[in-house]
Amino acid sequence: ITIASGDTLSSTAAITDNSGGTVTISGGTLSSTNSSGIVNNSGATISGFGTVGGTVSGAGTVTASGGTLEFTGTVDGSGTASNFTIANVAGSVLKFDGTVGTTGGSPITPTITFAGGDGGVGKLDLSTNLAGFHGTMAGFTDGEQIFVGTGDTSVSFNSGTGVLTVNGSNAGSITLAGSFTGDTFSIAGGFITVNDLAVTLSSTTVTEGTPVSVTVTDDGAGV
Repeated sequence: ITIASGDTLSSTAAITDNSGGTVTISGGTLSSTNSSGIVNNSGATISGFGTVGGTVSGAGTVTASGGTLEFTGTVDGSGTASNFTIANVAGSVLKFDGTVGTTGGSPITPTITFAGGDGGVGKLDLSTNLAGFHGTMAGFTDGEQIFVGTGDTSVSFNSGTGVLTVNGSNAGSITLAGSFTGDTFSIAGGFITVNDLAVTLSSTTVTEGTPVSVTVTDDGAGV
């Protein structure tokens, strides 16, 4: 199924995308007002850019590509965690307005993966409800961005827990998967970025006749 720009596929019943099914949104809207909302089951795919309204659940794959793919309702509030990807395509933005995942004894933790690698162009927009984001981010690296809103002013990263803490009017935390040894996180204009190129000197004291070596790492690996 393809939902073109200006088109809407809406139902008062649940919309189920089963294994092998593909929903491509090209600027249109997919929505369900049913309490079960949109169920994107394992092996099914939703991709593109546009708006997804209502609750969303299921272990299927969702890819934001070529524009902003915005989810206006609760995502993965029950059931099995979804798998989200932000394509390395210019303009690709994944935006969540509602709560994503759950906490507690048996948390549901969807994974959001940046597909770009170094120099990627994908963006994740959590500016509406950062405190309600309970997913895990993977593949976040130099060039990609997380938008949390202009009211947020500082970030700090705990390498032991993998948690990035954001301070400001839209405060919250983001769990990151992977190694960020030596990386530096910063925020400007509401956009969080990471600099994964680290330079280390063997000594900060200069002594005549004693060489000082320089080690450069990118994503924790020597270059």
